[in-house]
Amino acid sequence: MDAQNGFKDLKPETSKTAELGVRRSTKLYSASAAVYNTKFDNRLVAITNCTGIVICQNGVANVGSVTSRGLELSFGLTPDEHWRWSNSMSYNHSTYDDDYASGGSTVHVKGKTVVDTPKLMYSSNLDWNWEHWNAGMQGNYISKRYYTYTNDSSVSGYWVANANLGYDFGKLGAVKDTTVSLNMVNLFDKRYISTLNTDASAATDPAGNLQILQVGTPRSAFVTLGVKL
Repeated sequence: MDAQNGFKDLKPETSKTAELGVRRSTKLYSASAAVYNTKFDNRLVAITNCTGIVICQNGVANVGSVTSRGLELSFGLTPDEHWRWSNSMSYNHSTYDDDYASGGSTVHVKGKTVVDTPKLMYSSNLDWNWEHWNAGMQGNYISKRYYTYTNDSSVSGYWVANANLGYDFGKLGAVKDTTVSLNMVNLFDKRYISTLNTDASAATDPAGNLQILQVGTPRSAFVTLGVKL
C-alpha cells in the first residue's frame, strides 16, 4: 500500500487493555507485581522496501490484530539510611495474530513476535551514600529483539553495567554547594546493538541489508562539576 494514497483506506487503530496489580511498601522494602493483556485491532505498521541508507517511500499496512501480554515486577530494599537496592523486571509476549497482504502477496507473520519487542528486560541498581560521598552500580539486560516482521533477522540480547562515584563539598566561599561526580558508562566495554530504526521495518531481511542498527556506547568516563550559586 502506498504510504500517501493508501491513507484513506486505513482503519483507525484501537486497543483494549486489562491489568491487575498489587503493591506493598514498608520501611525496609517495597515490592509490586502486575499482569496485563492488551489487544490491538487494525494495527498499522510501516514497511521499508529499500536498504537503510537509501531514502525511499515506505509502505503502510494493516496487519490486523496484535496481542500483548506480560508481567511486571519490582523490588526495592533499604536496609539502612546508607544503602538502597532497586530491581525491576518485565516479561512481554507480543505477537501478530494475522497474516497481512503487501504488494499482492501474503506475508506470513501470524504468531510471530512484534518487531523491537524484547521478551525480557531487567534492571538492578545499588546505591550507597555516606556523609559527603555517594556511589552506585547499575546493571541492565535486554533480551533478543527481532527487526523483521517474519522474524528472520534479529539482534542478540545484552548486559550493560554502569557505575558512578560522587562527592559533595558543600558550601565553598560564596558558592552554596559544589559537587563533583565520575560516571562510567558500559563499564566492561560490552559490544552490543542499542537501537533499531523501527520507523519502518522490512517484512523479511535474511541478509540483514535493510535495517539501520545503532551500536551501543563503548566504555566511557565523564567527570561532572556541579555548582549552586
